[in-house]
Amino acid sequence: MTRDGPRRPRTTHPVPLAVYAGVRGPELLAAIRASVLARDGSACAYCGQPGDQWTLVLTFAVPRSRGGTGAWGNLQVACAGCHDEKGEQTAVEFASRRLCSSLQTLRRKLAGSSGGVI
Repeated sequence: MTRDGPRRPRTTHPVPLAVYAGVRGPELLAAIRASVLARDGSACAYCGQPGDQWTLVLTFAVPRSRGGTGAWGNLQVACAGCHDEKGEQTAVEFASRRLCSSLQTLRRKLAGSSGGVI
């Protein structure tokens, strides 16, 4: 607490003012969702597919089942496909598995087009 009230967390992203204004319920959830969409550029954090509040879902970078919190900084947006595929993995685990899978696919394509020599 400071003299003027509770200390606000320092962030470079626009935390919704509703969090500090005592808004609760559906209005708070809508404000948080809108701010996370704006922060993440209204695109899936994993595949980059653009979307909006109707096509992108909020997900946890570190799932709550893995010790993640409901904090604003642990939220990110994902398309339904990536959200379902991610499951209970952390964002880092999911992104690294997707990258490895993409590299393996590329390697197979290159091996097929170059007569087996990479």
